[in-house]
Amino acid sequence: MAGFLTCFAWCAFPFFNSGGDAPSIRETYSSGYCAGLSPASLSGLENLKTFTINRCKDSIFFNIIVFTSFLMMICLFCIENIKMKAVMQILILKYRITYEKLYLCRLKILKMNAFKQNIKVIAFDADDTLWDNEPFFQAAEQVAASLLAEYGTPEEISKSLFDIEMKNMDDYGYGAVAFTMSLIENAVQMSRGEISGADIGKIIEAGRTLVRLKATPLKGVKKTLETLKKSGKYALVVFTKGELLTQENKLKRSGLLPFFDKIFIVTDKKEEDYIKLCSEMGIAPSELLMIGNSLRSDVLPALNVGAFAVHIPAEVMWQHEVIDDFENERMLRVGEFDKLLDIL
Repeated sequence: MAGFLTCFAWCAFPFFNSGGDAPSIRETYSSGYCAGLSPASLSGLENLKTFTINRCKDSIFFNIIVFTSFLMMICLFCIENIKMKAVMQILILKYRITYEKLYLCRLKILKMNAFKQNIKVIAFDADDTLWDNEPFFQAAEQVAASLLAEYGTPEEISKSLFDIEMKNMDDYGYGAVAFTMSLIENAVQMSRGEISGADIGKIIEAGRTLVRLKATPLKGVKKTLETLKKSGKYALVVFTKGELLTQENKLKRSGLLPFFDKIFIVTDKKEEDYIKLCSEMGIAPSELLMIGNSLRSDVLPALNVGAFAVHIPAEVMWQHEVIDDFENERMLRVGEFDKLLDIL
């Protein structure tokens, strides 16, 4: 009997773990998660869990889970055949995995509802979110590396360039011109000053292609922005870092400028920059949704100030923007840009 109760509790635990006096759906939904409280003052995930459990308790779905768990446990302890017991244990494990997936699915649905209710302003990163950027930077780096082949291995040249970029960050910031300056400095350093003027000219030309990128919108970007603009539910802004003129020109060439209410081009995207963005738009951080490809620049600092975020991973990432992956109750991840419409 003890073994039976243990297995039954293990199977049904996620749906009983809310306590007897859990708040109602409406109380839970408005108590904190959707109010944008910081993780330090209230755990949004716990609210989501409470909401989900209450929802299950109020539905036939929950009763079916409990009843089915009960029957499976009875079958397990009544079966004497060892092989049949093993089969039943596998079925129970699969059953638990299935409704845990349903539980996570309910969490995702609630996140999306919170996005729809709270958000007033949607901010979009530009490079590698609205259009490809990093692949062209890597192509320019390959041009410079080919000119330096006699002075070092590809790995040595790449490491030296990255170190120079990081050293120059405070002076040049981000962008095509800053990158070109670092390419030239790396060429001079790696060759110990022996590189020819003609080769320096080739590096400059490779850098110029970055300034003149067509900025062709990625798949689904134009249609999605058009739909969001027509809905009139949100103010749409660009929030990107880089050189002012370069970014302005890329936005014009992309043809996406008419979809945005405001453009913010900053030297960096730190927490204070997100707070300033919210101040400029006249909103609280909990009313901002940041969308971008970089966990480091687009997602983490936005979450840290209390905003929501959607991560759209890019196929190619600059080494400086790569950090360990993580999850957050105020973050969703989508694989393609047009999937934003499923959320908003």
